[in-house]
This record gives sequence, C-alpha cells and structure tokens, in this order.
Amino acid sequence: MCCVTVTAEGTPDTAVDPALLHLLNAAESGNDCPVIYLLAGGWLIQGTPVASRVLLVDTQNYFYEQISQSREARKFRGSPAEKDAVIRAAVASNVTPIGQLEPGVSAVFTLASASAYPPGAPMIHMRVVRVPLTTIVAWWITGFAADNSP
Repeated sequence: MCCVTVTAEGTPDTAVDPALLHLLNAAESGNDCPVIYLLAGGWLIQGTPVASRVLLVDTQNYFYEQISQSREARKFRGSPAEKDAVIRAAVASNVTPIGQLEPGVSAVFTLASASAYPPGAPMIHMRVVRVPLTTIVAWWITGFAADNSP
C-alpha cells in the first residue's frame, strides 16, 4: 500500500486535515473515491480523486487521440503498425517531460472528470487536474447548492 509522505502536523496555517490525507492515500492506492469539492486558490474544483498515474495514462491517451487525428497522421503512407509507432513516439515526446508520478512523491490530489469554477469566469472542464494539498483551504464531499439571490 502506498502512503503520501505529508503529515497532518504543523502550524494551523500549514496543517493538512488528516481525513483529506486518508482520502488522498485511498486514491493513490487505487481505491474508488467519491467526488470531492475543493476550494483552492480561490477556485471551486470538483472531481473524483484517482491515483497519480492516471494523469500519465490520460495524457498519453489524449495526445494519441489528437496526433492520430491530425492532418499529418491522416496523410501518413505506411503500414498501420508503422503509423502507430510514429504516433507513439510523438506521444512519448509530449509525455516524457512530466516524469514518473510515483505515489508518495508529492502531496497532490489528482482529480479525474474535473470541473473548475474560477472567480468571475466561466466553468471549465478537465479530463484530469492536479491540485496541491497546500492550496486547499476547504473541502467537502456532500455537494452544495448555490444561492443566486442578490
């Protein structure tokens, strides 16, 4: 079982909620987790906690889809296996700079099927987003209702 190396100790300004750490460790261990809502850096972010490696897998899939649908890929004249090898090499050049995301290396939530609500801007949707624990000022799991009254 993996463990995030952040502890819940520290000053009140830097302490990390132990329940949040348990949720992060569960996600890194590959356990199913509920949708979580985070307030971080002034943004409301929601998503499903997943293992860090999901970022790499999803990023590879994203680049594979984008490159395979490009004009250059459609014009490629070679066998399907050759085309696949060229696309995978291009994907690797985009993903390799991220490095290996091993559990416990950093204290960052990886959220899949995420949405973010930046202040004063429209909502954005992301396949996967990473949120450092140190930026989280509040979190909850129970959903919410917005009050639209003036």
